[in-house]
Amino acid sequence: GILNYFTPVMSVLSAMIPPVAGVMGASYWLIHHGDASQWQPTEGVNWLGLSAWLVGALFGGVPTVLAMIPNVWHPTANPIIGIVVALVIYYFGSK
Repeated sequence: GILNYFTPVMSVLSAMIPPVAGVMGASYWLIHHGDASQWQPTEGVNWLGLSAWLVGALFGGVPTVLAMIPNVWHPTANPIIGIVVALVIYYFGSK
């Protein structure tokens, strides 16, 4: 019976982790054009990266949470949407 409580937690985490790839992809491929020598550590907290991840995680996580509620309409959960949203926000936010 404990797996009935563990599965929803893993579903939400699996929807919230992929937007990290969108932030990393935008920073490495789109902004720095794949040149690792241009990467530099950010002093303190990278608020743009954190907020881009958060919005992407919300786009990916909200449909997952709504799917757990019976008799409520929910859009299709697709982690790629969260990745693309985080990528776009980070890219245009850095410009």
